[in-house]
Amino acid sequence: MREETLQEFKRGRRFPADRKKEYAIRNSWGVYDFYKYYRKNKPSDPKFIISDVQYYAIFRRVNELLVDNLVRTGELEFPYRMGKLIVVKKPCGSWIASDGKRKTSRVIDWDRTLNLWYEDDEAYRNKTLLYFEEDDRNVVKYEKRNAIFKNKCYYNFKPNRDITRRVRNESVVSIIMNRELSNQINGLYDG
Repeated sequence: MREETLQEFKRGRRFPADRKKEYAIRNSWGVYDFYKYYRKNKPSDPKFIISDVQYYAIFRRVNELLVDNLVRTGELEFPYRMGKLIVVKKPCGSWIASDGKRKTSRVIDWDRTLNLWYEDDEAYRNKTLLYFEEDDRNVVKYEKRNAIFKNKCYYNFKPNRDITRRVRNESVVSIIMNRELSNQINGLYDG
């Protein structure tokens, strides 16, 4: 039996979801950069001047409304033909690659895996992984095919964990199925 508790064991193995990631993104604007620009170019009318706390609250609320719309309808179109976000079903499975190795598109369930490693030393030595047992999952995809800006190949959209979890947890499967069905029906009448 181990001398450490399960929480200490997980902390020592650096549970992947708890890691803080450092990104080196250059030439990109964040919320603080937008606020600095707003502060530098304040409106002339004093009734439109707001504090940083109000600015961040407005920014957060607008993002929440956008995500609500994405989850409710299954797609979110950006203005000025900047592309759109759509929720698509991505099949999950395992297969044997041409080099003979086992490949999988399933997501690792780290909570169950670390519980198994804590209880079974052999599974820990062999680094046995446990996966979520879902046939398909909902993924947010940035579709820029009809966008009109230059250098489209350099732009990408990666949703954060909150958006990904909301899309996965909330019921958008019927929306996706309805959209796929309408695409098939439109294809029948094209000619």
